[in-house]
Amino acid sequence: MQPSRKRDRIRGFFGRSPSPLPTRPTAAPVQTPSQDPAKVRNGGSILADALEALDREDWDTVRSLLPANAISIDAAFDEAYGCATKLHQDCTNKRPSWEYKGRQIYLSDQVDKVLQLLDKFKSVGDVVANVDPIHFGLPWAGIRAILEVALSDSRQRAVLITGMELSLYMSNRLKVYLDIYARLSISLASDNFRKALLDLYVHILRFLAHAIRVQRKSSIVRVAQALWDSDKLLQFEEKCTVKFA
Repeated sequence: MQPSRKRDRIRGFFGRSPSPLPTRPTAAPVQTPSQDPAKVRNGGSILADALEALDREDWDTVRSLLPANAISIDAAFDEAYGCATKLHQDCTNKRPSWEYKGRQIYLSDQVDKVLQLLDKFKSVGDVVANVDPIHFGLPWAGIRAILEVALSDSRQRAVLITGMELSLYMSNRLKVYLDIYARLSISLASDNFRKALLDLYVHILRFLAHAIRVQRKSSIVRVAQALWDSDKLLQFEEKCTVKFA
């Protein structure tokens, strides 16, 4: 695909009108915030630019898993949350642990953090899902698939749970930073801040895209080519820390 055609497809994807959202009878009432057009425009632009900055392989991986609208994001998110809940139950019963960065880490504690981070995403509510670029722009179906591997493959469980906690933690931080950026006046400082946000977003998407591609391979291949390993987790965490220490 030519770069200009890829750019046009991305811009067209984020320029369309959001789909209307049905009322879910079981959901708690959600307070809809006032939608600042600048915030929506800036956030959506950063998401589009992040996708455009990916190489072809990562772009294909992430783009194929992005939700079509706020209804499909809800379904994919709920499936990911369900997998995390099952993982939490299993890890709480068995209390497995592993050593990471010189510390003994219990997986039940890590999955608990994953659930807390997912709860933060869910707290924005279905009504505003389509104006939250980070909520909308994460490949939730792929995240669910990674959690399913962690649920079924005890050999990779520790590194996958830790990697998912790291990626969701940084994604939540990115949500906060985008809120700050949306309130800034146009200046050289805000432009540099945007570039840093974009770089962080691309880094998160690449990290997830690699694991998603490996997850799609057979179980035999996944043994030889891990979705993540401790070195990849350290590299991911260190680069995120350098950007926003």
